[in-house]
Amino acid sequence: MWKWLLKTVMNYIVGKDVFGNIQVLVEHVAKDEKMSGAEKKEHVLTKTKEIGSDFASHMLNFAVEAAVTFLKEKNK
Repeated sequence: MWKWLLKTVMNYIVGKDVFGNIQVLVEHVAKDEKMSGAEKKEHVLTKTKEIGSDFASHMLNFAVEAAVTFLKEKNK
């Protein structure tokens, strides 16, 4: 149950596409037995920075939607 909740929250906050890409990346790196744990983490962080603009865009859209929600509540 908690895994479903975590995935739902991450999809909502980070964005389904971004979180899905990160999951695929982590799974791919986890299979590489030549890399240490620290190297795997650094690789994932480097690659996620490349998709960071998608995350930033998603968070801006999220902020706008939240602001609209608050405005609608204020004007009721």
